[in-house]
Amino acid sequence: MVNFGLCLLFSLSLLLTCGAIQLSAQETDEDLDRRQAVARLTGFKEVPSVVTSGRGVFHAELIEDAGEISYSLEYRDLEGDVTEVLIHLGRPATHGGILVLLCSNMLGSPNETQSCPTDSAEISGTITAEDVQAIADQGVEAGSLEDLLRSIRARATYVNVSTGLYPDGEIRGQIRRARRVHRDAADGDGVTDIAGE
Repeated sequence: MVNFGLCLLFSLSLLLTCGAIQLSAQETDEDLDRRQAVARLTGFKEVPSVVTSGRGVFHAELIEDAGEISYSLEYRDLEGDVTEVLIHLGRPATHGGILVLLCSNMLGSPNETQSCPTDSAEISGTITAEDVQAIADQGVEAGSLEDLLRSIRARATYVNVSTGLYPDGEIRGQIRRARRVHRDAADGDGVTDIAGE
């Protein structure tokens, strides 16, 4: 009788634990904001990793109805002067082709491309379909904002900041959908704040 009671108690406990895990997974999925994306950039996310004091934060708002992505990127404490900032198609720990040029100080960049501040700074702008570059061997068509949005949702894009000291990239961060914070955590203004990755 004691063994039966212990088995029953163990079974109930297991069911409750599994239910809580499933509910937690559902809550996590609901907490993802389809319109907000973030990336935290460090040298350790580069391939291969780079030991640097540099760091950065990328924020984006995906405005599908308007066919654009509004973004801002803050970077600081880099050891080299910034040469260009790019969004690439690629999973963590892989290299991928260039999807979007956010800013550049390189010769031969398109005239409408904004210059990158060389030191600690914040840049911002809007990405539209015409900014998306073709990557033929990765299936991306030029001008396909949908390809870019799908890649962001699949966590298959990263922001890369190249410098004169590290031309392949000094800091990098994977773009992920942001999580909602269900409380007015930061500033007391009554608005739901957005958390990082």
